[in-house]
Amino acid sequence: MNLEGDKISTSRNWAVWLHEYLQDFPGREDELRYTLIANMPENKDSEFTWQDFQNRVNSELGNNLGNFVKRVSDLLHKFYDGVVPEFNRKDNFDEQYFREIDSKLYSIQEAITGTNSIDETGFRIQGSAFNFRAGMFNIMQLSSYGNTFLQSLEPWKLIKTDENRVKEIMYTATQIVGAIAYSLKPFLPKTANKIAQIFNTEIEYNINDTKFAKGQVVNIISSGTKINLSEILFPKIEDEQVQAQIEKLNKSKDVRHAELVSASNNQNLKQVQIDTAVKPEITYDDFSKLDIRTGKILAAEKVAKADKLLKLIVDVGFEQRTIVSGIAEHFSPEEIVGKEVSVLINLAPRKLRGIESNGMILMAEDANGKLYFVNTDGVSAGNVIK
Repeated sequence: MNLEGDKISTSRNWAVWLHEYLQDFPGREDELRYTLIANMPENKDSEFTWQDFQNRVNSELGNNLGNFVKRVSDLLHKFYDGVVPEFNRKDNFDEQYFREIDSKLYSIQEAITGTNSIDETGFRIQGSAFNFRAGMFNIMQLSSYGNTFLQSLEPWKLIKTDENRVKEIMYTATQIVGAIAYSLKPFLPKTANKIAQIFNTEIEYNINDTKFAKGQVVNIISSGTKINLSEILFPKIEDEQVQAQIEKLNKSKDVRHAELVSASNNQNLKQVQIDTAVKPEITYDDFSKLDIRTGKILAAEKVAKADKLLKLIVDVGFEQRTIVSGIAEHFSPEEIVGKEVSVLINLAPRKLRGIESNGMILMAEDANGKLYFVNTDGVSAGNVIK
């Protein structure tokens, strides 16, 4: 997952630090959880941006989920002084609506477990799908379904002509709220608890619960429950808050750049003083044997049980090379992907920790032992360095 168009890097302070987030957005852990789940890089790279965070909170969470929960709560207070009405299955039972609730609940659980299998005791056999994004998508669809359900039946108009029908509608809408709160438990736990508090109910989540797959009437929030006053679950994220976060990131980039310039200037002074030793003289023929090319690091990962080694995949123009480099104490894998480098490509292959290394990355070392890549200022991979 990238951040605002750049690789996340804690060493460069290009990151969203959780303690700072909670200072700037107190009590709003779930908004960040939701955005991360929605952007989760399950099959490909993804990106977190503060603008996307704002849009998702204000539109998806606020206008969809939060709006539905508040509408149901407000209507219950308006029609029944905040008491969930009685429901009689025999009278105009809304079977299709409850089937839809059952189906969504089952899809949400299926996204996590990855299996429909139930053993002989009725226990759901655990799978390993962990498709949290798909599960969260189904919860949001359940919320959208609730909004559509209310909008299509318009109980605020029907209350004037058919009070019994409105009771059925509001009971069903309340159970959709309950289903949402129940499903949110492993995704957005604080929001689930807030909804449970508003609707004066306790919700115990169990991934192995099978009752929703059997077409029963969902009864998470019982008739006769006296609910509490509603609240806005997701206050809007303002433009000023987003701009402040972007400015904070850009400031860290500016500070990092200044530090690097200062360090570079200081090291240049030190180099003048100490880099006086010269290796034994060679001839041009010795130098001409070296085949040094421009390259680009495509991938990097730590070598198991080797603190100093990184396994690199390097584009050298005509092919991709695997190179094992002893730079792990100086660079993390994620911060060097995309780096332009100089590569000695005709070095005899050598096995390191069972990995055949075909080449050597050229590095510069300062007076303090810090390493720097010898880059080539944008020259494409594969060009010969002479």
